[in-house]
Amino acid sequence: SGTISAINGPASLDLIGEFVHAINFSANDPVRTVRYVPFTPDSALEPGLTIGPNNVTPWQIKPDFGVEADEVSLAEIFADIRWADAGAGQTLQAHLPVVAGETYKMQILVYGNQAEIRRWDIEVEGAVTVDEFTSLGASDVDAIVPAYATDSGVVYTLTLTAGDNTL
Repeated sequence: SGTISAINGPASLDLIGEFVHAINFSANDPVRTVRYVPFTPDSALEPGLTIGPNNVTPWQIKPDFGVEADEVSLAEIFADIRWADAGAGQTLQAHLPVVAGETYKMQILVYGNQAEIRRWDIEVEGAVTVDEFTSLGASDVDAIVPAYATDSGVVYTLTLTAGDNTL
């Protein structure tokens, strides 16, 4: 469930409304603002909200969305990564406090900084919502991934009602 869409800058994202959590997966960035939404670096999150286990800052190259302040901030958000070594039994997880029974829109931003075949699943509230997701988008039934482009990222969007106090 949910949608996977290509984005080519801040205007491609839904940044309207109230944001409970807007997180930049970075160990060394300041708060970065995109279209009036402040993205807090995960190194500055409250205890218990840590997302990990590993990070790289910056990771190879970042997208080129343009030169305006929001475009540069979004590109910088895409520059750092969090990752896990599945071969070592690691998983990448986020546990964020929410209000049970409230509806939330989750947007996960991903950038493939080269043509690559890394794949993973996205699980929300104990259910797999995306199978065979890549940093370039979803692979199709023949395992073909979308083409890499320096000015394009990916957003996975899912609207859901929280079943408990943690997403």
